[in-house]
Amino acid sequence: MEQISKVITVEEHFMSEKVNGEYQKLLEKKNLTLAQKAKANFIQQFVAKGEITEVGEKRLEFMETHGIDCQILSYGNNSPSYLDPKQAVVLCQMANEELAGYCKQYPGNFYGFAVLPVGDTGAALTELERAVKTLGLKGIIFNGAYQESYFDEDRFFPIFEMAQELKVPVMLHPGEVPTEVAKTYYQGSWPVAVANVFAGHGIGWHYDAWVQYMRMILSGIFDRLPNLQLICGHWGELLPYYFNRMDDMLPAAFTGLLHNISYYFKNNMYITPSGMFYEDDFLFCRNKVGAERILWATDYPYCKPENSKMYLEKIKLPFEEKEKIAYLNAENLFGI
Repeated sequence: MEQISKVITVEEHFMSEKVNGEYQKLLEKKNLTLAQKAKANFIQQFVAKGEITEVGEKRLEFMETHGIDCQILSYGNNSPSYLDPKQAVVLCQMANEELAGYCKQYPGNFYGFAVLPVGDTGAALTELERAVKTLGLKGIIFNGAYQESYFDEDRFFPIFEMAQELKVPVMLHPGEVPTEVAKTYYQGSWPVAVANVFAGHGIGWHYDAWVQYMRMILSGIFDRLPNLQLICGHWGELLPYYFNRMDDMLPAAFTGLLHNISYYFKNNMYITPSGMFYEDDFLFCRNKVGAERILWATDYPYCKPENSKMYLEKIKLPFEEKEKIAYLNAENLFGI
C-alpha cells in the first residue's frame, strides 16, 4: 500500500475565548426560547472542554497521531459574523487577528478562513480585504443564512465578487434553520435535545444548506462570477444525490442559466466529508463530482475520526486520486 505524502484537512474549527466571552454577554440580554437556551448551554459545555479554543500543542498532537499535516481553521459556534454590525465589526476583527496569529506561530500547520460582519456590506468588504492581504487568511466562512436571509440576495453580491477577485474560496457551512421551520418540521413529542439535533446536525441544517446552495445557483451568481469557488461540507449537503433529478426538472432551458444545475456544482464547488468517513458516500460522491473536487476534512473537534491518513490510503481509489483528495486539491485552491 502506497503511503500518501501529506494530508491537509480543510474544515477544522476553532473559537476565541475572548470573542466568545463578549458573545455570551450579548446573548444573556436576549429573550431566548427553551430550545435556544438548551442549545446555548450545550455549546458552552462544549467550549468548556477547551479543545476548540486551543490551537497549539494538543491540537498538533492529535494531528500527528492521525497523520494530518495541516488544518485550515474556521470559526465554530457563536460566530461573531451574524451579530449586529455594531458588535460584529470589532469582534470579527478580533477573531481574524487571533487566528492569523496562530497561523504565523505555526507556519505550515495552520491556515485560516476569515469571519466577516455580513450585516454591513461595506465593513465586510473592508475586513475581507484586510484579512486576505494583511493577515494572510485564505478564505471566508459563513454559517447558514444571515438573519433568515440567504446569500443569493443582491446585497451580498459584492462580498462574493471580491472573493473571486482575491481568489479565495467561500465555505458555506450549515447553520440554524429558520425558527418557524424548526418549530413546524422538527419539534414534536420528543425531548427538546432531540429536536435540536433533528433540526441541526442530525439532518435539518443539511437540508437548509442544500436550499442555500440551490438558491446561489439559481440566482445566476456563477454565470456572473464564473471563477467563484465555494466549499460544501458533509458530502455536498445531499446535492450530489439529486443531480440527475435537478438536471431533468430544472434544465438550463427552463431556468435561464447558461448550464444545468450539476455543471455549477462540478465547476464552482468543492465538497468535503466533514468527518463523515462513510465509504459508500465517499465513492458515490467521487463518481459524481470527480476526485478533483473533493477536499479532505475531519470537522475537528466536533468530530475526531481516527487514522485519517490511513483511511484515505486504504480506500479503493487510484493512488493519484488519493493524493489529490489528501492535499493537492487544497494546495491548488488555497494557494499554499
